[in-house]
Amino acid sequence: MKSISLLAYFVLALALTANAESKNSLEGHWVMHLYLGTQLFDNQIHIESDPAGGIKGTIMVPNRFTVPLRNIRVVGEAISFDIEADEGRGPFHVLYEGRMHANGKVFVGYATITDNNTLLGGFVAQKKQN
Repeated sequence: MKSISLLAYFVLALALTANAESKNSLEGHWVMHLYLGTQLFDNQIHIESDPAGGIKGTIMVPNRFTVPLRNIRVVGEAISFDIEADEGRGPFHVLYEGRMHANGKVFVGYATITDNNTLLGGFVAQKKQN
């Protein structure tokens, strides 16, 4: 019984460490190329640790808006967050879902307008080198 408890402890510790490493690899400045049909947007994302031990961030869509990232989730290679923005026609909500490459410097995915469950487009985000 003692060996099962010890094994469970190591599995939990490994999972917590992997999640912490994933959050740490997400921290930093990112350029997100968002493809909307024939349009390409070069968005800027900044992610950092928050005082509570989680992560927080913002997304800047040039000449349109800068808003906080909400509900940032990192589970293994899977990453998701959402935003609420307003470009003068009323607020809209976008969910970004993607997967981190093993190198921790690129994640790819898609963006969905959650107000009507419409695919907005695909993206590639690359971490900026300091």
